[in-house]
Amino acid sequence: MAPCRLRAGWLGGLGGLAIALLLAAPALANGQLLVESEPSGAQVYLDGRAIGQTPLLTDDVPDGPHVVVLRRPGYRDGRLGVRILRDLTTRKSLRLRAKGPGGELRVTRWPAHPKPRVPRPHPKPRPVAPLPFDTPRPQIEITAAPPEPVSIPSLAPVRPLVPAPGLPWQHMAFYGLMGMFLALLAGLIWQRREEPADWQADKPLARFHPLTPGRLPLPAVECCQRGMRLVQAGQVRLGAEALLAAYRQAPGVQMIYNLAIAWHLTGSPLAETAYRTAIQLDPAHRDACFNLAKLLDDAGRPLEAIAAYRQLIAAVPGDGAAWFNLGNAYARLGMGAEAVSALQRARKLLGDDAACRHNLRLAKRLRPWWRLLAGRRAKPLLLSSG
Repeated sequence: MAPCRLRAGWLGGLGGLAIALLLAAPALANGQLLVESEPSGAQVYLDGRAIGQTPLLTDDVPDGPHVVVLRRPGYRDGRLGVRILRDLTTRKSLRLRAKGPGGELRVTRWPAHPKPRVPRPHPKPRPVAPLPFDTPRPQIEITAAPPEPVSIPSLAPVRPLVPAPGLPWQHMAFYGLMGMFLALLAGLIWQRREEPADWQADKPLARFHPLTPGRLPLPAVECCQRGMRLVQAGQVRLGAEALLAAYRQAPGVQMIYNLAIAWHLTGSPLAETAYRTAIQLDPAHRDACFNLAKLLDDAGRPLEAIAAYRQLIAAVPGDGAAWFNLGNAYARLGMGAEAVSALQRARKLLGDDAACRHNLRLAKRLRPWWRLLAGRRAKPLLLSSG
């Protein structure tokens, strides 16, 4: 599983590098300008430089304010100001005004409320001498210049903008390394918080207690021994019936404890009652407390199992198997610091135990990531007798 986790961390780092490169991709620094006029075919000057005739679509116009001038023979020059925005197309339209035959065509605007005129007396007409018939009358001839041919060029399709030169390689390298570092850190935190795999099982149940024939009736001892042999041979139900018959003949702590083990192996709910009865008869019965805690843990009651293990450790602090199972129970609940503390204590008591060493290495991944970065050790468990 370790190579898989390392591979996942490297894949996360490569993904972070790709994301950082996308984020560091250079943005377009220029914009587009679309100029139209009525009539079309006017020469376009951008900041005093001729760039073509209308309609005109030009690329690579620097960002900022500019001055556009339109010139066409027979029309007044058109002047307008534009502001180019980055990555956008700015469109401007202008209607040119024609010139008169003697110069520019001037339009006089009359006031909205003209002044009233004072009537004047009409002058008497003066006699006009008749013109001789042979005098030619003046002829007024109005000639107009032929209109210039207008060529309307076809509109050019809008083309995508060409990206500007990218950022310096130092910036791209910095963002790439930063993205890889963040991705590796996220992968490490994810690996630390995942459930540990290949977890070693808890320590097994305590064994049967052999009986001494001197203190108990011989028939009860023989029946109990026969039941234990049946359980060890795999016939658990027949062994449980024999142990129940022996307990009825001679009730006691040893009889009820052995019967609880048989019921525990058969999955009977009476096993918990039998263990608690043995603990009531003998509160210092270590094997009964240990088996009861393991029964509660196997039944999906981890909090009650932890309380039972803590009660046993309070009575017997040097029980390494109890510390080992307690650390496993904490780890199954995701309590990494408590699991590490309990397994470290179990390793000191059990010595060089392979299962304890393996579970301790997996439990360290459950500790919070801030403790991993700070290098703080887990706090020791506070045990109580309750």
